[in-house]
Amino acid sequence: MPSFRLNVPALREAAATLGDRRQIDISRRTGINKSVVSRLMNGRDLSLETLMLLSGAYEVAANQLAEEYDDGCEAAA
Repeated sequence: MPSFRLNVPALREAAATLGDRRQIDISRRTGINKSVVSRLMNGRDLSLETLMLLSGAYEVAANQLAEEYDDGCEAAA
């Protein structure tokens, strides 16, 4: 099953257009806890709920903010 992580450059670009240059700025605008923002910026898995908050706050399509990757965990068939 694929997992998703944040496309950090895309978020930074979108956030900068609204003057949000720091993680705390992103946290305040979106309501996402700063520690969660930090984990996302460092490559942790991205939940659908968090993706939707970021997408809505910065008016960027969700598919531009998420990157699919293989987490290496295949289910046994």
